[in-house]
Parts: sequence; C-alpha cells; structure tokens
Amino acid sequence: MRTMKWGFVLALGVGACGGGAAQIPPDSKSGTDMAWTAAAPFEIDSDLLEGETGDTVSYAGGDRTDWKRFAISKPGDLTVTLKVRPSAPGLDVQMKLLDSYYNVLGTGTGERGKTKKVVVKGTDAGKYYVVVYAPDVKDAGAYTLKVKLKPVAPVIAADPTKPKQDDVPLPLKIAAIPEADTSGPVRKPSGGGKKHVVVVAKPDKPDKPDKPDKPEKPVPATDSVRARINDMRSGGMGTVLILGKGESSNLSVGLKGTIYLKSGKSAGSATIKSVTDGSATAETTMSLDQLADAQGVSFHVAPKKEGDGGGGGDQ
Repeated sequence: MRTMKWGFVLALGVGACGGGAAQIPPDSKSGTDMAWTAAAPFEIDSDLLEGETGDTVSYAGGDRTDWKRFAISKPGDLTVTLKVRPSAPGLDVQMKLLDSYYNVLGTGTGERGKTKKVVVKGTDAGKYYVVVYAPDVKDAGAYTLKVKLKPVAPVIAADPTKPKQDDVPLPLKIAAIPEADTSGPVRKPSGGGKKHVVVVAKPDKPDKPDKPDKPEKPVPATDSVRARINDMRSGGMGTVLILGKGESSNLSVGLKGTIYLKSGKSAGSATIKSVTDGSATAETTMSLDQLADAQGVSFHVAPKKEGDGGGGGDQ
C-alpha cells in the first residue's frame, strides 16, 4: 500500500512546483494529519446520517495537506461537500474522496475558490477518507467538510414458503395413441363367434449409436480482473501507473494487461513491476498526454481456487 500512496502524494505536487521554489516545504507544518496513516477522524451522526469538520490549509505556509476519515454504518448514496473560504480572491482549496483501500472515488467538482462536491451512488458501509489540500503554490484558505448519507431503500425478499405462479408445474400433454397394427395373424376364437385380430407388436430396430466427438484440447481457464488507475506519473521509459488492486486479486509481477479508456476502448498495454496485497505499480511506454482518458488496466489471470478469495470488479 505504501508504494501506491507515495504515488498519490506525488500526484498532488505535479504542476505545483513550476512557479518558483517555495520558501518552505509544502507539508513541513501540516502536523500528523498530513499522512493517510494518521487521518483525523470525525463522527457521522447515527440519526441524522451526517457529520462535518473543518480546518485550514496553506501551500506557502507549509500546511498543504489534511487527511480526514469517517465511517458509515449502512449502505447508501454518499455526498461530500467542501465549503471553501479562500484567504484571498483567486485562491482555492480542493479535495479527493477515497475508500478504505485508498481507491480514489472522486475529486471535488466546482468552480475555483468556491464549494466543491463529490457524489457517489450505492456506497457500502465501512471506512472512507477525504484528503483536503491546497492544489497550487499560492493556494490557501479555510474550509468546512460535510458528509451526508442517503440510505438505500431495502429490497424486500419474496417469501420462500409461497411458490410463485411460474413455479407451479403444468401437466404434460398426453402422448398420441398409435393406431393398431392389423397385419398380424387372424385367429378364430374357440366356441365360434366373430373373428378378432390379435395385434403382435413389431420390435423397433435399435438406433445406431452416435460416434463420439473427438475431445477438444482443453483451454486454460482465466478470470478477467479490471484494476482502476488511481494515479500516474512520468517514469524512465514512459509512465508509471498506480493500480487499485494487487496480490489479493491474483495480480503478480510481470503480468501484462490492456489499458482501457472512459469510452471502453483499449489504448495500449502495461506490465506490472511491483505488487502489494491491495495495490500494484505498472509501467507503459505511453505518455501522460496519451493516457489523459485512461481509466484502468484489464488483466487475464488464473482463477483463484475455492477458498482463496480474490477480486473481480473494477476497483
């Protein structure tokens, strides 16, 4: 997880160092909450299903980054709002929302220097993180961070003791009765009387057994794993990608995958260089400009054995 997180922190600084050297390091006075490992917690009211916190950030003042964390006890639609009060006109404060595995769920949308918002539909119960930061060298200001959860209506399960109408089997049609075969011998009944026909059934000829099909060569089974790109940065031979899945999803060093865009089209390939339990780094020869619309990397991996766990989905 540390490999992924340093890539994320580095991404916060991309483009922020171009306006001349800062007087002091941007996070030299941020305190313990500058790190995701010591994010400051705040409570979500169990009745109102909302909570809020606030603080200040300043790039030039050495307090660029604040990490916050909260937990929700039930699934629902999550709305995170950042009310910004910049220190001077034209300055800004920004945020990102992450899940418990540090996958970025969204970046604040809104005009510079004004309120930002992230909305995620159908979130699961659990722990979440918000990183609030001054995006550019001169940015600074106070902020209020508010979280609001809208529970999802529960799905009412059908009573398993009451069969559905479709579950009641319909009676089968009665098979047609064949006509009698009158080609058999005619016998005269004892004691006189009319002739009657004794029907002797002819045995059916047995069908010839079908020739067995030639066995096909077995095709190795694979699972498709789609790993979300959480961050990217320039590397020695192209671009380094920070992925939101790792060994727990059966990813391994040397595994090649296909980069896919927002449109669903493929854009090139990437090879995994390092993995941890919940994240991985991969390299591609494509540039950052070429990867502007990249969403993730799709891999084909050997399926997990029963009981091993693993993950499929796009994280």
